[in-house]
Amino acid sequence: MRRKILGGFLGLTLFVLACSKPIDIGSDCTNNAPSIGEQNNKTADEAVLKSLYDELIILSQSNNCTGDKTWRITPYGAKACGGPIGFLPYSTDIDTTCFLQKVYHFTQQQQLFNTRYGIASDCSVPPTPKSVQCNNGKAELVY
Repeated sequence: MRRKILGGFLGLTLFVLACSKPIDIGSDCTNNAPSIGEQNNKTADEAVLKSLYDELIILSQSNNCTGDKTWRITPYGAKACGGPIGFLPYSTDIDTTCFLQKVYHFTQQQQLFNTRYGIASDCSVPPTPKSVQCNNGKAELVY
């Protein structure tokens, strides 16, 4: 009887541990992405952030905006005081899982940069866009 109870407890414990592992949402598309601190140099780290940001912009603008129903908005970046630095429109016709992983990676890297170099910000809260509208093939945020 003790063996059954112990075995059941052990099985339940392993199940809970397996299910409670944090999900690494940045692993698939960001395995080879540059990271802050690889060269331990502020200028190099700024270049990493610029590279990651530029990739987000290219991806978010990679589709022509022909109908606002296929567009979404995501916050990106990290202000030193907390919160995003802004918002990006993106098409649901791209690989949204990969795109959002890249947004998450950029945000984490910017948080690390802010901490490592003691970056301060104005602590203002950027307005949250209400929707996306298409204007001459470009997605524009509506506030």
